[in-house]
Amino acid sequence: MKSRRRNVAGWIGGFAGAVLGMEQGHGQTFLIDLAAQPIQLAQNQANQKFVVTASNVGGQAEQVIGGYLTFQVDAGFADANVPAITAVDFITGTPWAGLPEAHITTQTVATSPQFWTVQYLVDFTAAPVGTSVTIPQGQFRLAEITLDTTNLELGNWRFVMKDVESNLGLDSFFIMASGAGVGVSATVGTVAITEVPEPMEAGGMAALGLLGWCAIRRKLSRKNPCR
Repeated sequence: MKSRRRNVAGWIGGFAGAVLGMEQGHGQTFLIDLAAQPIQLAQNQANQKFVVTASNVGGQAEQVIGGYLTFQVDAGFADANVPAITAVDFITGTPWAGLPEAHITTQTVATSPQFWTVQYLVDFTAAPVGTSVTIPQGQFRLAEITLDTTNLELGNWRFVMKDVESNLGLDSFFIMASGAGVGVSATVGTVAITEVPEPMEAGGMAALGLLGWCAIRRKLSRKNPCR
């Protein structure tokens, strides 16, 4: 997704104000349970997509005008031996899909392949005054991330959106319609590369399955044996 920076002053002011006015006490409104969403990746493969969900547990729908999502794999610093994030889509299938993209200002900052930040805000130079996005009660789609495991070995790594490496960026938060920033509650997740059968091995397994099926058919009916 391209970054769009129509109103730089408004962008900087909006995020600076949200950070300064962060309502830490409201962190329980939004929960990102990454522990319940382990990311399982195939070995040596690019463009692997995974949907991250969140929950509004505040008891009512909330109105937001922006967000700051941070995705960190392992320590967050550039490491060729750790799965790389290559894209983040916070619009498709999310509450923000209901807003024209022309009304959204976005910026994606990849501090390293293992540390991505997506910042987005209603662009009030294009959108009507009072525009906001409704976050429904319960679970909702937060974003889709794309990862790359090319040339990597099997392994398991930490995945976080809160308590991230402070030298690289900020924890994830939402900007409410009031302009205040609201932090999220988030558990620690995992990104794992699991073994994938080689093509010949997979073919051998399929052949064994076919032989087993034939044996069963022969036993059930001598009139119509497998060939």
